[in-house]
Amino acid sequence: MSDSIEQLANQRLFDAAVRNFERKLPARFRALMPYKDGIAGLRAKNASFRTIAQILKQTGVSVSHDTVARFCHAVIEQTQPRQKSRPKAASAVTEARRTQTQAPQASDANDKPGVSAVLQQRRNTDATTGASGKSRGPRIADPKNV
Repeated sequence: MSDSIEQLANQRLFDAAVRNFERKLPARFRALMPYKDGIAGLRAKNASFRTIAQILKQTGVSVSHDTVARFCHAVIEQTQPRQKSRPKAASAVTEARRTQTQAPQASDANDKPGVSAVLQQRRNTDATTGASGKSRGPRIADPKNV
């Protein structure tokens, strides 16, 4: 019977410890805790970390924008949106290939070879060299020059 009373007392102590538990934050975040709701509200309005740091500096809290960012990620648990990748700009090689593979005009049909001939010629040159004009494959030393 004393075991059950002791277990009950231990359970109550544990429950009280759970209720009173507060996560220990690094010292750099302790100064920002009173402003947690305001920072979360500013981030909801898409305010930058630099803007939030400037506003805090005006109120007397000297903190860097990096610390504000870390605070938002650690305490507010706000995730950073991924940046969308931009399409790459067309390079000169891509433009050259695009002009090579265009179909010939009706007036130029007698002057230029057909598309299949141009493609065959490009395949033959691409088989030995890459788009940059260098040969493909590993760079092996020439034994005559060693």
